[in-house]
Amino acid sequence: METRLENARLADAVFGAVMKMFLRDNFIHGDLHGGNVIRSGMAPGARLTIIDAGVVTAIAPAVQPRFHQFLRDLCLGRP
Repeated sequence: METRLENARLADAVFGAVMKMFLRDNFIHGDLHGGNVIRSGMAPGARLTIIDAGVVTAIAPAVQPRFHQFLRDLCLGRP
C-alpha cells in the first residue's frame, strides 16, 4: 500500500523528468497523464518510464529565448 509520502516522491520524480524534457531537451509530451507513466520497483529506487510519445512538439529555436523569459517572469510573478 502506497503512502502519501511515496505518492509525493513519485509526483516530484515525474515533475522533475518532465521539466528536464521540457527545459533541457526541448521535448514537450502532448499527452502526459498517469496512464503514460510506468513505475517499476518501489520507492526510493523506483524507475519511471514515460511512454506514448506519439504527440510531441518542440519550441522553435527562434522562439526559445522569448519563451524562457516568459517562464522566468511567470515563476518570479512578474506581469
